[in-house]
Amino acid sequence: MSKFFGRSMNRANDPDIECTVKPITKIPKKKKNKEWHLLDFHPEEIARQLTLRDHGYLKKIKMHELLKTRWMKGEAPNVDVAGDRVNKLAFWLALQVVSESQVRRRTKIIEHIIKISKFLVRMNSFNSLMGIY
Repeated sequence: MSKFFGRSMNRANDPDIECTVKPITKIPKKKKNKEWHLLDFHPEEIARQLTLRDHGYLKKIKMHELLKTRWMKGEAPNVDVAGDRVNKLAFWLALQVVSESQVRRRTKIIEHIIKISKFLVRMNSFNSLMGIY
């Protein structure tokens, strides 16, 4: 078993790592003739789906794309895709807030986004968190 700073790297015996069961999906039933809205979904489910999407983009990034500022020269397509995704998330969330005309509903949307960000912190999903920040 490998050691890191004197601690065992065995995840099964590590008390700092919680063992969790498969999460329960929290998806509402769609109502007839109604479009989905951000507030229709539980914040944890949104954070979970954002984290899964991030994983798909981030696992494609190769080590050489992060060296010698290649992303600034256009030589790192996977880094560009991950960055574009964060920008699109930020735009979509801002659009959710400003497209609502009622102040109370805007407040609820902002509160919902804050709850999503808290779940993202718990999941260590900092890429999506930066899209919200």
